[in-house]
Amino acid sequence: MNTLHLLILIAATWRLASLVANEEGPYMLFHRLRKWAKRSTRRWVRRSRFATLLECEWCNSIWFGAVLALGYGLLGENFIWLILPLALSSGTIVLKLVVHVLKGVDTRLDKMNTPPFQAGDSYPSLYKIKLFEEQKEKIFRKEVEL
Repeated sequence: MNTLHLLILIAATWRLASLVANEEGPYMLFHRLRKWAKRSTRRWVRRSRFATLLECEWCNSIWFGAVLALGYGLLGENFIWLILPLALSSGTIVLKLVVHVLKGVDTRLDKMNTPPFQAGDSYPSLYKIKLFEEQKEKIFRKEVEL
């Protein structure tokens, strides 16, 4: 197994786990599956482990990883072509998130560098300067929380 195959397997595992745990899926398939698992276990005191497995991305990724590893072990490189769309979808999602974060940082930096007072003001009031500094601090705190 080379590094590229490992990265494709990792991305496909994450995509499958995320699909089942978080998304509705085509024709609301995953949503219906999670709903069925919850509904079928209401008569029990505790929720079934199956329902928990479907909702927990970390939990189901172990099983999806095992299935994909088994598929790769049995089919070899041909299996990579089967799961490549999942890996490409993962890459697209990650790229979208990176672009979204970079756009957000750029917007916050623009807000941070724009003072609330006019350039022609000979003596901007201390109140306006203090407000400007507080806004910069709030934006910085939000950025750190991300």
